[in-house]
Amino acid sequence: MDLELAAAADACVKCGLCLPHCPTWAASRQEGDSPRGRLELIAALGRGDVPAAGAAQRHLDGCLMCRACQTVCPAQVPFSAALDAARARWPRRRIWWTRLFGAAPARWGLRLALRALRPWLPARAGALAAMLPREIAARRAPGAPGARVGLFAGCVSDAVDRRTLNDAMALLRAAGIPADWLPAGCCGALDRHQGHAGAAQRHVRKNLRRTDPGRYDALLSVATGCGLELSEYAQWTDHPGAAEWARRHRDVLAHLNAAGGALRLRPLRRTVLLHQPCSARQLPGAAEAA
Repeated sequence: MDLELAAAADACVKCGLCLPHCPTWAASRQEGDSPRGRLELIAALGRGDVPAAGAAQRHLDGCLMCRACQTVCPAQVPFSAALDAARARWPRRRIWWTRLFGAAPARWGLRLALRALRPWLPARAGALAAMLPREIAARRAPGAPGARVGLFAGCVSDAVDRRTLNDAMALLRAAGIPADWLPAGCCGALDRHQGHAGAAQRHVRKNLRRTDPGRYDALLSVATGCGLELSEYAQWTDHPGAAEWARRHRDVLAHLNAAGGALRLRPLRRTVLLHQPCSARQLPGAAEAA
């Protein structure tokens, strides 16, 4: 019996205010696919009333982790943390591509493989490959003396969205903000959301060893999934740098927005469609970047 897990889930008062905000409940109208239904399953899992497999696992794995329910919850139930803890009880499993992204040499191999396979990839995977820049950027750009911000490259973004990272660095420097690349690596979110808490903790500790948050006024990220994980480092470890990292973390757009008139931007005379991922809406400072 896991009383801690059961207690976290039992904090839900089953008021149902979260239901209109849950995309999976809207799609299925099944209580097991609602936030309160999933919390009831998590509580039952903690009490040992249901097995850590089968129907309970299917309902919990169906969650998109958008945190919309957590945002509107009057009881402030930590839904995402409870779900991560529940997934850690599943039978051991490992999705192959998280191992691929997690190893530094493999990230370079992934880039080359996507380029070579582009003509044979299905349309969706081909679109992913098309995101790669024509030229692979240098692993580490020279930082300005006395750099005051650090930009976190991550693992997936570093492999398939390097153009966005390079553009973010160019904007920071154009705004007169001295910036360094932080050592690349996984933030830990990929493993944490699969239930591999130990592997996630190793990523957290590695990042804290390699980066001294006190050197920077801000630690910035581009990928919003990474941003959420980085901003919550203090929840996962008592390492003295974790709270400092969480306190100094900001989304790169929020930081640029706070720079005020340092950038002169021209209107883009095009009609564009802007998608704001759910993780972006949950980031600290998201309202500033909107």
